[in-house]
Amino acid sequence: MTRKLPKNYNRILLEALSAKPIAFNPLLAELAKSANAGLFMSQLLFWWEKGKKVGWIYKTIKEMSQETKLTRGEQDTAIKKWKQLGILEVKKEGVPPKRHFKINVIKLLELLRKTNAQPSEATNQFVETNKTNCNYGQNITENNPENTVK
Repeated sequence: MTRKLPKNYNRILLEALSAKPIAFNPLLAELAKSANAGLFMSQLLFWWEKGKKVGWIYKTIKEMSQETKLTRGEQDTAIKKWKQLGILEVKKEGVPPKRHFKINVIKLLELLRKTNAQPSEATNQFVETNKTNCNYGQNITENNPENTVK
């Protein structure tokens, strides 16, 4: 016997996962040539300007691992890639020393502009075609008694 999926399976699935999803920008992964580095920078950008010290983000290895599931080694590799690109500065402060990150946003924007000047099919499909590339959709008006589409 096959079970039918409930009509609003998306919401039920998110509730079952019971964790907040995090934003990931594929352009950052393309820029760093690493999905892990893209994820790492996406998370740093989420916390950017939310800290006490202007321009700096404080994140422990454990916190970043809990938020992104990146291991210490994966974080170290991501940090190295962003430092090589001149986008990330890292310093340790306090006792015991804690990691603080500063994003060179101007440099990041410059590199993103260069990347966008040479669009790739994967990252710019929505801009180029002005359509989504999705074969499967969910009717988001299913519980709406006033359907405006005729």
